Amino acid sequence: MNKLAVFSIVGLLLIPIGYSLAFATNWDVTIPSGAADPTNAEKRFFYSPWELTAEVNDKVQWGNADTAAHTVTSGKNATSDGIFDSSLISPGKSFSYTFTQAGTFDYFCAVHPWMIGTVNVKGVEEMKVLHNVGSDAGDGKTTFDVEYSLNKVLASAKVDQKEKAVTFTMAGVGNDGDKFVVKLPKSLLAGPLLVWVDNQQITDFEQTDDGGINTLTIPLTAKSETVTVVGTNVVPEFGPIAVLILAVAIIATVTISGKITIPKF
Repeated sequence: MNKLAVFSIVGLLLIPIGYSLAFATNWDVTIPSGAADPTNAEKRFFYSPWELTAEVNDKVQWGNADTAAHTVTSGKNATSDGIFDSSLISPGKSFSYTFTQAGTFDYFCAVHPWMIGTVNVKGVEEMKVLHNVGSDAGDGKTTFDVEYSLNKVLASAKVDQKEKAVTFTMAGVGNDGDKFVVKLPKSLLAGPLLVWVDNQQITDFEQTDDGGINTLTIPLTAKSETVTVVGTNVVPEFGPIAVLILAVAIIATVTISGKITIPKF
């Protein structure tokens, strides 16, 4: 291997990659046409959306679709708090800001102070890990570490090969509106996914495809106890060692069969 390749690999390994940065989101806010007109200001929105909820390390970009210049200045009641200030944004131009702290950030246009907006920034919850999911399926040798976020205690995860499902059992006290975020490896459960909460199918869950992982965000109630996720393919019936042994056995059988001479009558 040449030296350039070695240094390239080492360089990649030295790049710090944080979870929150890897999954940061970009948000777009538009300053609409006519925002410079204060008519019926109390009944209109001058940033679209005028309020949004983001997470720490998310970036918000404000684009000016108006014919007048505007600013995006943090603060309230036409008074800047000094956190961010776009200065004048010309028509067709934009300004972006990355939020590195949680909190509520109000902002306004310094030229047209009736233009106001808000960005609510939530802290990124640390993911926990449930180990050895899949040990109750197949030969028990193919297992997975599943990342999740949950306010309650995640007591267990049971794989049902017949139903092609994984059922998570929770314990403890929760709240209405809680979310169960779980990152399911596709090699554990693949295909279009369906979700049941306490044996009732729901459709208002979110699913994102992160390469080899499906990330589900599932709404819960204070009394939720089980979540079942059903797919089209579940953890293989045979682990890698069993598959290897089976393959060797098949090859040996074919080889021996090829050496047998069948007598002619």
